Amino acid sequence: SPSAVFVIWNAYAAASPDRYEQVTEDLRAIIASEKVLTAPLTRSLVRGPAPKTLEEVAWRYASLFATIEIAWEEHLMRLGLKDEDDLTPADFRLPREQEELRWLVYSGYFCIPCLDQEEEEKLYPPEALERIAELRAEVERLEAASPPAPPYAMAVD
Repeated sequence: SPSAVFVIWNAYAAASPDRYEQVTEDLRAIIASEKVLTAPLTRSLVRGPAPKTLEEVAWRYASLFATIEIAWEEHLMRLGLKDEDDLTPADFRLPREQEELRWLVYSGYFCIPCLDQEEEEKLYPPEALERIAELRAEVERLEAASPPAPPYAMAVD
């Protein structure tokens, strides 16, 4: 279930990294008790050693979503399609868990490409926004200092 993906992320995000070992054990206990139905790919987020930082947790998510992306590309290739737009209602989708996770990335909560630039930038940390402002100011300064663009020309053979 997509909500289980958030349960795992939220548990790590709410804890300090020195508690990640305990958080991992707690999540494994919840999964083992089947109080939260968790599919195998989602369970992979708490396999192996406990993460040391939230960045490491993020890398686990990146790996999970990369796995889904690869499965989707392979799925389209098996169907002989180049693009999702070529799918018909008769074409089957990925297995349920993979399709739910793919939906999260491309249509749901994690869909950064679905946002316009202004909305996307609201998600950036303050230091990234400061750097973007500096770079935009630099671009404006360079554009103002550069000579005007040459006129366009066209030739016909």
